[in-house]
Amino acid sequence: MTSDRQPSAVPDISDFNYARYFWALVRYWYILLLVPLVVAGSVFLYSRNQSPVYKASTRILIQQTMNGDTTPTVANMDVSSTLARTYTEVIRSYAVLEEVIEQSDWGLSYQGLRDRIAVERVAATNIVEINVTDESPAKAAEMANTVARVFIQKIESDLLFAIARMQSVGTAQGALKPVDLMHAQLAAIGNMSITDPAFAPSSRISPQVGRSTVMALLIGALFAVALVLGMDLLRDPANEPEAVEKETGTAVLSVLPNRTGTSRDDQVTEISNMDTALKEGFRHLRTNLQFSAHGALGKRLLVTSAGEREGKTTVASGLALALAESGMSVVLIDADLRRPFVYKMFDVRREPGLSNWLGGTTASIEDVLVTTHTEGLSLIPSGPQPPNPVELLGRDSLSTLFDELERVADIVIVDSPPTLPVSDSLVLASIIGSVLVVSDSRRARLRSLRATLKWIRGTGANPAGIVMNKMRRHPLSSYGAGYGYGYGYGYGYGYGYGDDDGARETSPSVMKKVFAPLGLIRRKRNK
Repeated sequence: MTSDRQPSAVPDISDFNYARYFWALVRYWYILLLVPLVVAGSVFLYSRNQSPVYKASTRILIQQTMNGDTTPTVANMDVSSTLARTYTEVIRSYAVLEEVIEQSDWGLSYQGLRDRIAVERVAATNIVEINVTDESPAKAAEMANTVARVFIQKIESDLLFAIARMQSVGTAQGALKPVDLMHAQLAAIGNMSITDPAFAPSSRISPQVGRSTVMALLIGALFAVALVLGMDLLRDPANEPEAVEKETGTAVLSVLPNRTGTSRDDQVTEISNMDTALKEGFRHLRTNLQFSAHGALGKRLLVTSAGEREGKTTVASGLALALAESGMSVVLIDADLRRPFVYKMFDVRREPGLSNWLGGTTASIEDVLVTTHTEGLSLIPSGPQPPNPVELLGRDSLSTLFDELERVADIVIVDSPPTLPVSDSLVLASIIGSVLVVSDSRRARLRSLRATLKWIRGTGANPAGIVMNKMRRHPLSSYGAGYGYGYGYGYGYGYGYGDDDGARETSPSVMKKVFAPLGLIRRKRNK
């Protein structure tokens, strides 16, 4: 069954998956805790080891008179404002600061002193503020007052020197009146004064340990959140049914629970403790396949996955049992000729099987068909491992086998190897036509799932739907009978030959232990 929705190239804000990112934050809680603490701790230690810096300030009032008129006028105020802007640069000039250095014993160079001084004009006034920073509060105040005093003396000295030159030139030419000279001297002296002398500050301006630590904590928290969300996006998890349907354009037909807290050796015991959820998951899958509008359940159905160990064999077997329970006649074929496992789950012989039929060593279906303890369910094991599985599966004799089986069974279910590591399942998909894809929600990636579905469609087959397997239960899930998503690790495409790679159940009666407690196995007769 294929969803009518197609993958969207542009994300829709209304479909933003808040649950996915919430659970990403929950999963990586240790990053959210450690990163802010490390950043804040580092800033705290760095700030504590820094020498304290103090700032002292002094202010100078600029007043300019014209023609000896001490009454404030618009012209006087404009001239004073212009001088205030000019003096903000003059105060830090080489001529002024060199004079300051000569009158002090601070041991500073011109550049060293200049870097400690900041001058600014107080807004909308004729006041210039001199700010000096130093590690000693008393020294900062002394430097600010000294710079202001030397600056005023320097300006007045330069003005008086200019007036003296004017006097000598004017007297020689007889063009300078005594009253004009007096006005010029008055304008030069007393047009600047210190309104607020600097005092030793009681508090430092840096480092502000508490403020810096809090800011570092907030920045670290934001960085940790961005890191976690970025990691989640790079992981590209396929662990939310809604997101999987939207991104792949294929319907999720069922959600099967994860058997948590178990190892591979005792996992079958834990399945029996979750019988209701697992049983209902298989029945849900059966119902969706039987009554889908797209007619996904025909006479043949291939079960595969993107990578290995995603549970495709368990899903194929569980679906076969659920269909047999509903009264259908089912044949389950183990077409995973590289790592067969169906025969172990049902505790039956492995040979002769499918590879014998395809290889021509067995001519009768009765020789390869095995009856099970479940009424209505038969299976064909894999048979011996062939050296060329792909070539063997591509033979015309496979289509002949399906044609004969369809005359005696309502449906043929085929368990195949994973799609991405090997091409066996693609060969089978082109013959069978309908494919059910199993996805391990703990490990699956959307890009791998999209690639699998793309390759399946490329064979001309129709993806019947997706089964999300091994879903972890969480209280906020709204899909799949209370089952939500978990996280895991990426695929390893190393699929090859072997009966058992050390990661599969090896009990000789796995099938009975797994599915008997679910009420899906009904004994027909004793073997």
